[in-house]
Amino acid sequence: MTGTTLVDVARARAAATPDRLAFTFDPMDGRPPLELTYAELDRRARAVAAVLREHDRRVAGSRVLVVYPPGLDFVVGFLGCLYAGAVAVPTHPPRARTLARFAALAADSGAVLALTTAAVAGAARPDPPATAPSGPAWVPTDAEPDGGAGARGAEADWAEPALAADALAFLQYTSGSTGTPKGVAVTHGNVMHNSAVIARAFGHTPESSGVIWLPPQHDMGLIGGVLQPLYVGMPVTLMSPLDFLQRPLSWLRAISRTGATTSGGPNFAYDVCASRADPAQLEGVDLSSWEVAFTGAEPVRARTLERFTAAFAPYGFRPGAWYPCYGLAESTLLVTGVDRKRPPRTLTVRGPELAAGRAVPAAAPAAAEAADAAGRTLVSCGRPGLGLRVTIADPETALARPPGMVGEVWVSGPSVAAGYWNRPAESARVFAARLAATGDGDGDGDGDGDGDGDGDGDGDGEPGPGTPARAETERRWLRTGDLGFLDGGELFLVGRIKDVVIIDGRNHYPEDIEQAAEAGHGMVRSHGCAAFAVDGPDGEALVVVAEVDRAPELDAAAVGRGVRRAVAEAHGVGVRSVVLVRPGAVPRTTSGKIQRGACRSAYEAGTLAVVGQA
Repeated sequence: MTGTTLVDVARARAAATPDRLAFTFDPMDGRPPLELTYAELDRRARAVAAVLREHDRRVAGSRVLVVYPPGLDFVVGFLGCLYAGAVAVPTHPPRARTLARFAALAADSGAVLALTTAAVAGAARPDPPATAPSGPAWVPTDAEPDGGAGARGAEADWAEPALAADALAFLQYTSGSTGTPKGVAVTHGNVMHNSAVIARAFGHTPESSGVIWLPPQHDMGLIGGVLQPLYVGMPVTLMSPLDFLQRPLSWLRAISRTGATTSGGPNFAYDVCASRADPAQLEGVDLSSWEVAFTGAEPVRARTLERFTAAFAPYGFRPGAWYPCYGLAESTLLVTGVDRKRPPRTLTVRGPELAAGRAVPAAAPAAAEAADAAGRTLVSCGRPGLGLRVTIADPETALARPPGMVGEVWVSGPSVAAGYWNRPAESARVFAARLAATGDGDGDGDGDGDGDGDGDGDGDGEPGPGTPARAETERRWLRTGDLGFLDGGELFLVGRIKDVVIIDGRNHYPEDIEQAAEAGHGMVRSHGCAAFAVDGPDGEALVVVAEVDRAPELDAAAVGRGVRRAVAEAHGVGVRSVVLVRPGAVPRTTSGKIQRGACRSAYEAGTLAVVGQA
């Protein structure tokens, strides 16, 4: 798609294919789906821009909160901000338990206005008013079909804003899996580049179609579910995340009903569907149209891929549809992805060596379920997208690490965002890292278009003999905080730096411990564990918080014994405390990632919803 900004893209779509269906929102409650063509989207976005200008003639360049529930109003409101030249700040509508975070986000962004619906604006002004979040003025845009009373004449008055590629498009507030949420400053150039990366990696064309239930306020739901379809010109059906959480199989039924070619989500989404594969609810479902089943936002489990494939192959799901990938808000979204022409690659490595920072293949590959106890079966996240580079660095010395050695994942390229909003010191540390000089090749992967991920043209992913160290040390890198290694030019993730548990001088990745704990007893919920370390009299001690199904026969001691035994057998480490909590009590981000730091804080404060302890 040609153009410099998302506004260019939307305007071009409206001019070239005005009557083509762009977005559909399915309320999943028996009401007919709501639809938007490109012409309607353009008209309503201009109307919202007019409303913004009426409230503040200097809105261009200002931050504007986009506070809608999932649906077409969010799409229109977000694009309307860009049509006004404003910086969109997508966020969830505030609720009682999220008022503090909403107020902090509004204050941090310096937003002057908040676009929303009349219902959300009314709920945000409870009685007494003193309890309402202070900050930007609320601007409902759903009073009239074209975007509100102030929208009359918008088509005649609207003037396209003067936007350059380096102009800010939106602030993407991180979901806070390991720290305080921060606003990632994403430019129009970042979005345009990453949209091209995704389109090429996924093989998208205007004939593709999607189904997305992910929250549009989160990077995967926003970029993958709203902006990518707009960029490519492909129709997409949007669902509410709540509909998926309440009825996971409604996601698969929507794919079947619409014949979607692309859909996906975090690892846990596939697991929960596999665990609830009820033939009675799947009658007539056909998943054969599904060509790209992307999975990211957390480490991809080989066992999950196997379980989902086994459960839904009878309904037309093909293993070749799997698309494990890696990305983060700080790089707009996608960084690496697998080759769609090949099944996802797995690698079983020895546990003790991985804990020591080396990826040593196990003597004999095994099925994922059997391998988890003896080692760790990892799923490749593929190679960097076009124009992107990935290297593995020692987080302490900034020295590049060779293939097979674990270190911090560093990323460079046009998709890397401008920095964190109003955090210059942290932006310099995270977004402008430099590799230490080594005098030899860099051993990184890149997206130079030759298909091998290394730049040397031989397809092996090893360092090219002509790669100058000086060029790499002068390059600006994004420090992701993720741990991983390169093998054959492909990225394998092993965890987060801040989450690593160190006991008796050995590193333990919490994802490994959590998988073992889940297998320790049948009452422990899948993707329902958080493992972390607390200070003990003899150093760090391990705590496992586990969600358990409600049942009158819950035997906390038996569950605790099962969890301890499984963790000890798999990792040779003792668990100081096994805390059993109700379903949903383990803190998660909006994308479903376990918030281990928040769980540790709740454990230490005694605020977890405990139903038993061993």
